[in-house]
Amino acid sequence: MRQDDTSADCAAAPARLFAYGLLMDPGVMLRLCPDARAVGVARLEGMRIEFRGDSPEDGGGVADLVPARGGAVWGVLWELPRSCLPALDAFEEVPERYVRERCTVRLAAGGACDAELYRQPEEARPAPPGAAYLARILSAARRWGLPPCYQDELRAAATLARAGRGRP
Repeated sequence: MRQDDTSADCAAAPARLFAYGLLMDPGVMLRLCPDARAVGVARLEGMRIEFRGDSPEDGGGVADLVPARGGAVWGVLWELPRSCLPALDAFEEVPERYVRERCTVRLAAGGACDAELYRQPEEARPAPPGAAYLARILSAARRWGLPPCYQDELRAAATLARAGRGRP
């Protein structure tokens, strides 16, 4: 099978990653990918945040996306060299814990763009996040100026997970 001449250009083009959990934290992202650059705040429509799975490193459930009509998840859009993707995949434990998918996000500054994101498999169960993990995500949400009502949604999702329910 012959590759198009443009495939080399695509491989060299930077990747875009929509982060909605720990990867919103600049310290975490820049440790994994020093050449990452924040494009800005973005939102993914048709989804909502839920804490699911079990991460011993993070003390409980971790941020995930589930489909939700009328829902939206806020986060940070990063631009980074494609050479960083293996380090990010390892951090997110692909394919054991997460999968990387393509999505379209809307930038708070206007416009839309395609990006990659990490998501857990559908069978992951709701689980409460560890206090330190939730605090880091909330700190990153405040740092990026995510809407206060969305920060409240993050807290509510953690409360629901503690009650053993992922969905209101």
